[in-house]
Parts: sequence; C-alpha cells; structure tokens
Amino acid sequence: MTRGPDYIFDFVDAGLPSTVCPEALYRSAMTNLLSRISEIPADVMVVEAGASPLEPYNGEAATRLLEDTLRMMVLCASDPYAVVGMIQAFDRRPDLVAGVAYNTQAGISLIDRLTGLPALRLIDPDSYAELDRMLTQKLT
Repeated sequence: MTRGPDYIFDFVDAGLPSTVCPEALYRSAMTNLLSRISEIPADVMVVEAGASPLEPYNGEAATRLLEDTLRMMVLCASDPYAVVGMIQAFDRRPDLVAGVAYNTQAGISLIDRLTGLPALRLIDPDSYAELDRMLTQKLT
C-alpha cells in the first residue's frame, strides 16, 4: 500500500505569500516554520526547494537552514548543465540526480561524464529498488 505524507507545510504557513522576499524575512519565517515542524512526530522529512537556487526564491537560504539535518540531497534538474551549475554555485554535490535531465540517454551520458554523480530515472518503476537502497543507507 502506498501512502502519502502525514503532514504538509508550505511557505504560506510561515506567513509568506512568496519566497521572493528579503533573505532576513525569509530566514525568520522559515525558522518559525521549522520550529513548528520539529514538533511533529516524524522519522523523515522531504523538503522541496523549487526553482533554481540562483533565482531570487531564497533557495540557498533554504539549503543553509536545513544543512545540519540533511541526510540525502536529490537534485531534480531540468538539464545536465543545471547539475554542474548547482555543484559550482554551492560547492555541494547532490547524492542523487533525477528529473527531466535524466530522462534521455543523452542526458544520462552527459550527467555521468560531467559529474560522475549517481542518477536514477524515477519515472521508471525499475529504479525504485535502487532508490530504496540509497534511502535506507542514508537514513540508517
């Protein structure tokens, strides 16, 4: 049986109509939201920081706020060069690459050649066993 999340939180729950705002306001709102989240009895939290971290959505601030608690970073990228850009911009290597960038053989080859990072085609159910293995390894 497949289950969805038990709890869902959004930046709107922190009082922000958008994450395009001054970083100090964003950090304050997210700190309050993370405090609320910490009261939830959960073993795993999945966080989505949408859009490019280099756009004004405070993606870098979100990453830094969660850095001490991250166990696995999955980068869902639109193209192989976005993967390289993420690595260069933040000096951080994701644990797994997924997304449209990995949906073609050309994308797979280029990501491997440029980064050597593990990647999975998550729209393919055959990848679920490997994803489960990676998650288990990171969470134990």
